[in-house]
Amino acid sequence: MRKLAVIGLVLALLVVSGASPGNAQSQQQSLAFFDATTVHPGAKGFQLADYDRTGKRVIFYPWGGIVTDPSGVILAYHTDEDFSSAASYDAVDLTALLSPDATGFAGGFLDDSSSWSYFVPFRKNYNGTIYQTANDLAVRFDLTKDLADPSAYETFHINLLPNPPPQTGWITGAYANGYAYYVPFATPLPGQPLYLPHGILLRYDTSKAFADPTAWQWYDLESQIDLRAAGFQSVAFKPPWLYLVPYYPGNNLLVRYDVTRPFSQSASYETIDVTTLDANAIGYTGAILSGDRLILVPWRKRIDLVNLPEQSASVAAVFDTSEPLTNPVAWSFFDLTAVHPDARGYQFGWSDRNGFVHLVPSHNFATGLPPPFVVWDSSQAFTSGSSWSSYPNSGYPTTGAPSSTGAAYDGVYAWLSPYGSSATGGTGNSGLIARVDASADADQDGVPDNQDPGDSDGDLLSDIVEHYCGSVANEAGRRPERMDGGFAATDDDGNTLVDEALPGGASGFDCDGDGYKGSAEDHVYSYLPQTDGDQKTCQEYDTAHPNPNADVKPSLRWPSDFNKASSPLDSFNKITINDLTTFLAPLRYFGTDVGDNPGDVRWDLSPGPGLFLTDINIVDLTAVIAGSTGNPPMLGGARAFGGPVCPWAP
Repeated sequence: MRKLAVIGLVLALLVVSGASPGNAQSQQQSLAFFDATTVHPGAKGFQLADYDRTGKRVIFYPWGGIVTDPSGVILAYHTDEDFSSAASYDAVDLTALLSPDATGFAGGFLDDSSSWSYFVPFRKNYNGTIYQTANDLAVRFDLTKDLADPSAYETFHINLLPNPPPQTGWITGAYANGYAYYVPFATPLPGQPLYLPHGILLRYDTSKAFADPTAWQWYDLESQIDLRAAGFQSVAFKPPWLYLVPYYPGNNLLVRYDVTRPFSQSASYETIDVTTLDANAIGYTGAILSGDRLILVPWRKRIDLVNLPEQSASVAAVFDTSEPLTNPVAWSFFDLTAVHPDARGYQFGWSDRNGFVHLVPSHNFATGLPPPFVVWDSSQAFTSGSSWSSYPNSGYPTTGAPSSTGAAYDGVYAWLSPYGSSATGGTGNSGLIARVDASADADQDGVPDNQDPGDSDGDLLSDIVEHYCGSVANEAGRRPERMDGGFAATDDDGNTLVDEALPGGASGFDCDGDGYKGSAEDHVYSYLPQTDGDQKTCQEYDTAHPNPNADVKPSLRWPSDFNKASSPLDSFNKITINDLTTFLAPLRYFGTDVGDNPGDVRWDLSPGPGLFLTDINIVDLTAVIAGSTGNPPMLGGARAFGGPVCPWAP
């Protein structure tokens, strides 16, 4: 009788439901802002940020300000949560959690597997004054743990090495071939607003314990390579070369190291003075890789690091890394003021998945404000003004506007790391995070991909979905990262990573095409340790599920698929009446709450009770046969109930 009742109910629903379009998505602003000081009063004055793809969070590195105390407050934003809510953030003062020396880090970097985040030591407080002194405390953070967990951190004082380097003070870094490299910058002189540049390249062998002195090496580029090989401020790794980008006034020598060759041999290094190619190619802070191209980001040009007046730099450079370093033809330069007269003073940036290179606006000393955003279309000539575009930084305050130092990019959004008030040259007093959603328009219909329900490349995934799930809308060969069948161990989205987690924010979308948003899949599979349901689609039945019927072993991939029976009615890898009857027999899930039966959350397809009294209700049953879940994109919008089998090999 129960089965007949369900059949009757299904037939009624089929008459009125019809094929339904997917849920409409709200429009997204290009810029949004959040003040991190509402999370922690010390959450301001950061230097760089990274996207932790394992934990789906953005890590902002504690720095402080040039004329303010160094900061030890680390901040993390959970990207699957509301950007505008303080509850989506964690903040911890490392000076209280670890050591008073855990402060003033000049940025940080992640390893390739997103397992560790490395904080780069630069400065600490000097006797309670506004001045700083050198800091040698290196810290790394286990990204599998919580920010406030003391056991998540490991520390090492570089000066404890048997043969310590003569100077300390590094800025940012990079992971390459099992080593963590720290970029040589300058040593803060005690009690003075002065820095002494150096060329000491430091590295840590990640196969050894962090506190093992034998794991650390340093090599003085200034004394061994060239007297101008000092005062760098950014780095990029394009195998096999580690590129150190010049910044410090008077030190215009770009150095690259072949990481496959001996670390302490001068023959492993190559150099070029970029000012011999363009006299205005100075003051870079940022190295962005886009394919084989290395883009240098212009920040500022000064006679020294203390005396004013300041001047912002505007000449960007690009190098074709497939060519010899000293080949002039491999280099091109472009003055950004040709795009916008105020386009000066950028720090770092990112290359998006559509091939556009974005420079982070920091500070134009002539206007006292951040410059406009500038973007290069890397498919076009670097030196052509038509290859560049700019857009205003609308939403920033017009007085005391905060500058930014770098960005973290997850494939959808970029989060700019807040530093300080441009009105005072950057005092480390800003916690205003800017979030950028700069979407392409694949089909040139005037609707950005992040708002476009169409399917530009015909791969059965809308432009909206591809945008937020980390793919591109105009290449059918690229799709959101999958982990099943022929998609396993491949780079599906074309971002050079394999089987990585989806970008932050993707949970609001159906990335694998089975009709269910990631948030719904996270919910129905929450009785299991798996977190990748939205990256798999067909079969893989949960044979350990506690339902007593041997055939009621729901799929770990397609939420609508509950019954794997092949006879008398074949329900294997497709949706039939067998899947619907599992709501009532042999255990009754329909009309119950999650927790009443073991593993019952698997039937709560539309999470929560909604307008009904119980969690598992008619809305969950309807999800199997109607709407976007009943007519999933992977079937071309065809009805799954009584329709084709799941199209992907397991």
